[in-house]
Amino acid sequence: MYSSQRTFSSEDLKRIAMLAMVTDHIGAVCIERTPLISVESWEIADTVCRLIGRLAFPLFAFLLLQGFIYTRSRTRYLTRLFLLGLVSEIPFDLAVSGGLDFSRQNTCLLLAFGLGLLILMEKVPRWGQVLLALAAMAVSWVLRLDYSFMGILLICLLYWFQGDRRKQCTAGVLATIYELTAALAFFFVARYNGRAGEKRIPRPVWYLFYPVHLLVLYGVSLLIIKA
Repeated sequence: MYSSQRTFSSEDLKRIAMLAMVTDHIGAVCIERTPLISVESWEIADTVCRLIGRLAFPLFAFLLLQGFIYTRSRTRYLTRLFLLGLVSEIPFDLAVSGGLDFSRQNTCLLLAFGLGLLILMEKVPRWGQVLLALAAMAVSWVLRLDYSFMGILLICLLYWFQGDRRKQCTAGVLATIYELTAALAFFFVARYNGRAGEKRIPRPVWYLFYPVHLLVLYGVSLLIIKA
């Protein structure tokens, strides 16, 4: 049993994931899409930002599973995620591509798709779950959802090994090892204490943060380009 100083609640994991995500997007939007990327020191800063950012999605995938397990209404949870994905698509396109771009869809849509998959998987035996997972991986690739089939695979692995944290983390590390630092997210997952934690930030703020921070970073990138 870990001491309280070495464990993390779901709120702690959420904050870590959000911080990693923002750091990642600072590199992707404010450095890579501006003249700063041509300066060696900023190029190094971008690499650091992106490496830190790789921790975000595995944590969000794990938190998605916790939400699936503990939410009072999976239907409302799915609806919130899907609507967030729709609202976030234009801010995501502007931040990542500078305009409307349907070649890649935002992470919230992938998480909503993954949540819908978990809801279906719970209703069928393991062999049926595998078939659903394979179909979902193919669809995520066709729809060009962010993190694509590997994101769906990670969500499924976390679901299948949910009763054994060590196996969960091992599977998660193997599924994300291609992204170098992403596997480090499971250092925090391994120390998850199963508690919700103190909710200092209201839920609507958490949800609005994703599209709003993308718009803010897009605005900053425009200022850098014009400077």
